[in-house]
Amino acid sequence: MTSRFVKQSLLTASIITVATGILSRPIGYLREAVIADLFGTSPILETFILAFTIPELVSAIVFAAIPTALIPALQGSEDWPPGSESRLFWKGFGVLAAILGGLSLVVFLLRGEILTALAPTLNEEARSTGLTLLSLLAPVILFRGLEAYFRGWLHRRKHFLGPALSPF
Repeated sequence: MTSRFVKQSLLTASIITVATGILSRPIGYLREAVIADLFGTSPILETFILAFTIPELVSAIVFAAIPTALIPALQGSEDWPPGSESRLFWKGFGVLAAILGGLSLVVFLLRGEILTALAPTLNEEARSTGLTLLSLLAPVILFRGLEAYFRGWLHRRKHFLGPALSPF
């Protein structure tokens, strides 16, 4: 017997997704307050926010594109006979992992140029911190993009609760 939480209707899925999105906002504000309390408001904090925002922005774009465009496009492919969902999933996973891995590598390799373009007036300490943070955060693009891919496949199979709760 399948649990009612495993497969939901579109209305239930929408309610869960919206509710968890709304609930995540106060948690985000709490995160920002904790970070400001730990680091204070300083150029280093601003550098952290800048370094955090770059991979997060790319990830958000990927999050929007994968479930709405990539997975339906893969499913509509003429090359895939009915019943080959597993092969389709893994092929998409491999291609997407290569693309996102490459994008993460580009951010890593161009981190200095990205910081200079977005914040040309950083002092040397903040710039050094920004370079370190971008080095650490560049893989976020890969991991968040793959998360979006898995989320899109779960949505396709009408599994909404897990993906909706994943931001927590």
